[in-house]
Amino acid sequence: MKKYLNAEETLVAMIDYITVCLEEIASLDEKDLASQFQRGQETALVECLELIQRWEKASENGLDFNIEETFPV
Repeated sequence: MKKYLNAEETLVAMIDYITVCLEEIASLDEKDLASQFQRGQETALVECLELIQRWEKASENGLDFNIEETFPV
C-alpha cells in the first residue's frame, strides 16, 4: 500500500532528491554535461529548488544556502 505524505513531508523529500540529483550532475565532466538534455534537467532542478526555497520552513529543512551559487546554471 502506498504511503501518502503531507505537504511538509513531500517538500522535504523533494529537497533531498533534487539536491542529490544536482550533486550528481555537478560531478560530471564538461564533455558529459554538454548534452542539451542534461543542461535542461539541471536548470529545471535548480528552478524547483528555488521555488521550494520560498516555503516558510525551507531553511530548517536543508535549503539554507544560495542555490544559484552552489549549482550555477
